Amino acid sequence: MNRNPPLRARIRRWAIVSAAAHASLAAVSYGLAPFAPQEAKVPERLAFLASLAARIPGAEGLGLLDFVAGRSLLLHDAARVVAYLLPIAVATMACFAVLRLVRQEGSVIERRDLDTLQRATLVFAALSILHYPIFTSDFWLSIAWGRMVVEGVNPYYNNFTASSIEGLPLRDIPQHATYGPLWISVSAAIAGITGRSVVAAALVQKAILAGAWFGTVAVVRRIAERRSPRDAAVAIGVVGWLPASVELPVGEGHNDVLLAFGVASFLWLTIVHRTIGAWLALAGSVLVKYATAPLGVVALLTARLSTRRERGKLAIAWLCSAALAVACTAPYWRGLDFFAATREMRSWRFLTPVTAVQYALNQVGVSTPGRVLDVLLLGSLVVVAIVAARRYLIARDDVSLSAAALSVMAVVVLGLVGHVWPWFMLWLLPLAALSGGHALGRWVLAVFVFLPVLNLAWMLRPDWSLLEPLGLLVFGSATVVTMISTWARTVRERGSTRW
Repeated sequence: MNRNPPLRARIRRWAIVSAAAHASLAAVSYGLAPFAPQEAKVPERLAFLASLAARIPGAEGLGLLDFVAGRSLLLHDAARVVAYLLPIAVATMACFAVLRLVRQEGSVIERRDLDTLQRATLVFAALSILHYPIFTSDFWLSIAWGRMVVEGVNPYYNNFTASSIEGLPLRDIPQHATYGPLWISVSAAIAGITGRSVVAAALVQKAILAGAWFGTVAVVRRIAERRSPRDAAVAIGVVGWLPASVELPVGEGHNDVLLAFGVASFLWLTIVHRTIGAWLALAGSVLVKYATAPLGVVALLTARLSTRRERGKLAIAWLCSAALAVACTAPYWRGLDFFAATREMRSWRFLTPVTAVQYALNQVGVSTPGRVLDVLLLGSLVVVAIVAARRYLIARDDVSLSAAALSVMAVVVLGLVGHVWPWFMLWLLPLAALSGGHALGRWVLAVFVFLPVLNLAWMLRPDWSLLEPLGLLVFGSATVVTMISTWARTVRERGSTRW
């Protein structure tokens, strides 16, 4: 007789543990914020944090004003490392425990268990809304650009106005909009609704990002549920419970989650043969950030496999997508300088698998031209993408579709972008979770486990000198984990074949 409590009860216990970790991280984020090197000791940020703390009754007596001013135990490097990584480690442990549970109980997973897993992610998102964006200014940039649009100033061709950054924890630096026009329009709508209230704008923007993140989890579940309840449970656990998956988009406020949502929706609508919807989902993600445009190749491959009637909808899908692009872009377009800020970022080169390898070789006195390694990596990724596309044309199932899309996006993220900010990996997360054990997908998921370590580079050294060694640690550890898991899978498959 099985004396274990129901699976959903055990999931709830780990959800409580993970929720406590997320709540702890949200609270400590306000004490870590003054030490984030990109904005450390910037008067605008310190003033904003002080204004937030002052709203709490008895803030001075509780020591909150000192806490948000950087006058606390977090002055010490070791204290900041523990304060940040300990909640991350606890949430990661909870994620692993839940994944182990659903793998063990795969044959008895019910819909109610999946609902419990998914509802827990909603709690994580709600707690992360309260998290202060520590490591970059990206979250606040969107609010400033939205205000500029409301003021009648085009953010693609003009720097910040004084009124656009008033009250924001931002320095007045020369910066044009880098995001796509759909997101800038969303930011303008937020500014129009919330007026000059920074807190209201931040909460509305966070709510939108949290909604997109929860939507991504929901869509991934729907796709995986077509395979089996166990697959759905693992997918929810990976996309919804890994701490970096919620802290980056909701906690830190990166709009890359909208790309993840668009990509997941594109997959789902492609699987259920909603051609027009699939193309619109893809177009929407491209109009937030341009990086998902190459997935059009996968959409065209899908069209080749479609029936004549479905192919007949392609013209309508293209027309609708073009109309959406024109409607979003036309209000801002004044010439090719529209893309100037984005082109400038394309020249950045750091924090990639190639720079990690270069750093490792340099430590042992070997000098290798970065361009050679770039070409080798890009060529390898293109080969992987071609093989995955060919398998999709043969298998014609949602697993091979996900693997093909993942391989194409890996070419973009790892081979073409030139730098891999941690939040860029969100573009790959839903595809990795649905790729059916594809080696590249397992590598991406392993990267997500170690990804929070990269934030120590911003937290500990203003000169970013730790960026490349930590990049080597993250990418190298993920590679080792992937190799071990590949070997273990091979051993299991050979063993089952023998028997």
